[in-house]
Amino acid sequence: MLIKKIFLIVKKKLNLFGYDIIKLRPTFDQIYKKNINNHPIIFDVGANEGQSIKRFTSLFSRSTIHSFEPIEDCYKKIIKIFNNKNIFINNIALGEKECKRIFFINKNSYTSSFFRINKKYNELFDFDRVKKSQKKKITTLDKYVKLNKIDKIDILKIDTQGYELNILKGAKKSLNNIIKFIEIEITIADYYNNKINIYEIDKLLVKNNYTLCNIANLAYHKNNYLTWFDLLYKKNSK
Repeated sequence: MLIKKIFLIVKKKLNLFGYDIIKLRPTFDQIYKKNINNHPIIFDVGANEGQSIKRFTSLFSRSTIHSFEPIEDCYKKIIKIFNNKNIFINNIALGEKECKRIFFINKNSYTSSFFRINKKYNELFDFDRVKKSQKKKITTLDKYVKLNKIDKIDILKIDTQGYELNILKGAKKSLNNIIKFIEIEITIADYYNNKINIYEIDKLLVKNNYTLCNIANLAYHKNNYLTWFDLLYKKNSK
């Protein structure tokens, strides 16, 4: 009771200065551990240099990971770091259809995208510039699943700098029946020339019987505007 009173007093004081206390909630990884066994199949779309592969292999020691990274230099780094028969590393991109498309490789590889950085965005740095552009092969998640005879995906993680909706559009069959969790990064700042439509992403996932269950990694502009964050969706039980 005393702790609760102290909490309410601190909360009230902070509210006077425009701050609030958010109740503690489970992390994405804690939700995964509670709902997934130790043999999950994970799709890491937008692997960059393998940060999420490291995270998922630490979380699930016996996981099978299918990784997708279109930048060849990043792909080669992943190959060197992760020499594991249960990690399948693909030097291709996923999208809404099979094709080739110009991919913009930025000085900071993490921000590379199928969309150019918006030069008018008011918080750019030296590393926020295009180093080179190349045509990259795109396939769909549905086709990859079919070719590799995959019958379930426990976690689909998508971090593709504005291309997330395109990937979901290429996964319509998989969304219908085999994907349990979807972890997706949302960029709402005008960082790229393409503006992501959160409503379309949510509409597509809700239509396929997913529920938004958590939010994490909120990042803010210097003027305290929200710029990007991660969302976690879970497939509803039938």
